[in-house]
Amino acid sequence: MKQTDQDEPLVRYLLGTLPEAEELRLEAEYLADAAAQERLVVIEDELVDAYVRNQLSRTDCERLEARFLASPRGQQKLALARSVLALAGRALASRRVRRRWLGIAAAAAVAAIVGLVMSQRGGWRRPSGTERAIEQREPAPRAPVAADPPRTPSEPLPEQRVAFARLEPGLSRDVGALRRIHVPAAATHLTLELHLDADRHPSYRALLLGAGEKARWHARGLQSRRVRDGRAIVLQIPITLFRNAEYTLVLSPDEPGATPVAEFGFAIRLD
Repeated sequence: MKQTDQDEPLVRYLLGTLPEAEELRLEAEYLADAAAQERLVVIEDELVDAYVRNQLSRTDCERLEARFLASPRGQQKLALARSVLALAGRALASRRVRRRWLGIAAAAAVAAIVGLVMSQRGGWRRPSGTERAIEQREPAPRAPVAADPPRTPSEPLPEQRVAFARLEPGLSRDVGALRRIHVPAAATHLTLELHLDADRHPSYRALLLGAGEKARWHARGLQSRRVRDGRAIVLQIPITLFRNAEYTLVLSPDEPGATPVAEFGFAIRLD
């Protein structure tokens, strides 16, 4: 769990190790600031996440159980953290299956290409030193990039450009069926339309998991919209949060102690 020196009083406050006078001062002065209150929420989430992952010492676990986890708010966050951890474990297992089959398919493809080249050339020949030097100097050709339409001097530049993709619930074990989203270089945001098999809740929360099942982004108070073939949750996420990698979106009712109702797996390809 990463924290700064400024976070130490908040951690000790949640573990119940601050002197009573310090607790009163923190509640009266420090926590009156909105930014400090938001940071306290982050520390709560990090402590509970470390607790369910067995990353806290035994003493800190007992302190957290006796203090924060004994409260209704702590119980709600504990239930959510355990649900997310269980869901992340299932997602990781499915990704391992996909990567294993991807490795097998790649090896088979390479073997087929080598066999084809050898059959056409009558065998393989090691490239000479001159050929290797030319290969290293010459960059790979790049596909032409379409130019933006010309603008008049009075026409303002767009503040943001949005890429769009529609996702169906479920994490496929088939590598070829994984939803791959191509994001143009000019895009600043990615809009995702999450299709709902059933819409039984007034609002939802969404959690974006990245590499190592780490939380990358979240949103609450999301309400479904009518789309062409049913209902969906529409999200708009900054492109800066993404890399060329696989991601999982976990959708849950925005209710205390609620468990996830759907998960959406996809891969991002950035220009």
